[in-house]
Amino acid sequence: MSLPIIKTKLVLPKNTANTVIRTRLFNGLTEFANRKLTVISAGGGWGKSVLLTSFLESCKTPYVWYSLDHNDKDPVIFLSHIAEGIRSRFGGAGEKTLKAIESTGEAVSWPFIASTLFNEILDGLTVRFLLVLDDSHTIDDSTPMTEVFNHILKLSLPNVCLVVSSREKPSVRLEKLRACGELLELNADDLRFNKQEIRSLFRTAYNIDLSPHDIEVIEGHTEGWAISLSLTGEALAGSPSEGITAFLSRLKRSGVSVFHYFDEEIFKGLSHDIRRFLMDTSILNRFNASVYDFISGKDGSGSLIETIIKKDLFVIKQADNWYRYHHLFRGFLDARLKEDEDPAYIRGLHLKAALFFGKTNELDEVIYHSIHAGDYGRAQ
Repeated sequence: MSLPIIKTKLVLPKNTANTVIRTRLFNGLTEFANRKLTVISAGGGWGKSVLLTSFLESCKTPYVWYSLDHNDKDPVIFLSHIAEGIRSRFGGAGEKTLKAIESTGEAVSWPFIASTLFNEILDGLTVRFLLVLDDSHTIDDSTPMTEVFNHILKLSLPNVCLVVSSREKPSVRLEKLRACGELLELNADDLRFNKQEIRSLFRTAYNIDLSPHDIEVIEGHTEGWAISLSLTGEALAGSPSEGITAFLSRLKRSGVSVFHYFDEEIFKGLSHDIRRFLMDTSILNRFNASVYDFISGKDGSGSLIETIIKKDLFVIKQADNWYRYHHLFRGFLDARLKEDEDPAYIRGLHLKAALFFGKTNELDEVIYHSIHAGDYGRAQ
């Protein structure tokens, strides 16, 4: 049985020459080698892969890189790529596994292949190395792959540190690793660019020196989201004569580039129920399960919220189990809602929201939604 190995998946992607070195995060990532598992989970465009590749280029720890996609859901294909990555990186180890896959035929089972590979690692490698799995969300919905991940973590190979980058929180159980201090986690809050990093990014990548006020404006507009900063920087570099405040005001009104990213990279791949939830809750300044149950007339929206949190769909948790969207994502959802639904439907959502917040005596929300519902009598 000969399985195709796509060697380009095992090559570390190259960053541009003006990639910003994020010292703040690099200092934390040095803990890679001291943890059994590192998980970097955040939605699209937060700079996970760029962070990993720039760190690996600068560190001395050996690594094997594997860029995953939907074609890697077969455990044997997955393990064969890891074996080839180890063989090409270190030489020797991995060869027996690849020969076993070729000779076993259709009856090959992934537990046998995994045992062969892990024995080769233990017997043939003394060096400690990072096994980096990028875009693991592409295979996370596969039950066999979840079993493979759990198997790898359970065996706890002493010289392998697993690093996982994903748009979603992984399906594997992390509680025990977390409790034992063997888990390093980074999320969107960690990846968010701070003021110093925004200044460095614009200076390095776009040759733009920002004033403290400019940085405040850009940070407020992007909330530190990497892809939005990049799109803003590229657009601003193309409009050097326009003031930053005026430029951002115009950018907010259009939102075209960011909205296109949301639509192509995120929204189109979601289920109907999730898309419906996202669009309907975009009318809300903040939301929880109770308010959506009320405006939708259905129960059980708590599971939908759990899903969008797991998928890291630009949701920011607030106090008392309330949530809000990153304002750029909310703007996109609002635009989609207005594009897909007639005004009467949207007014109906606002009216129900006003009724809900009236029951909880939240006057500001009642006024806001009543005005948007056209119910000016209630707003007074």
